[in-house]
Amino acid sequence: MLSNRAARRLLGMSYTLSNSKRRVTVSLLNLASGDNTHQVPEPLSHSPFVAMKRDAVAGKVTYHAVKAFYPEYINTRR
Repeated sequence: MLSNRAARRLLGMSYTLSNSKRRVTVSLLNLASGDNTHQVPEPLSHSPFVAMKRDAVAGKVTYHAVKAFYPEYINTRR
């Protein structure tokens, strides 16, 4: 049986980074949907999905490759 966080990562859903960092959430962005409100860095702009890490306390949003936070999701979708 998987933990809630592991199951959410497997399904590609947003989740909190850890219990001690409850205000840091990670979620998937679908860049193919045409939503241009996010400023995704150039190396990541050509991929269909990007992982977004949002820190509510610091007010920072960072973008990462999907395999950094959702490796199981990528393996099941290939």
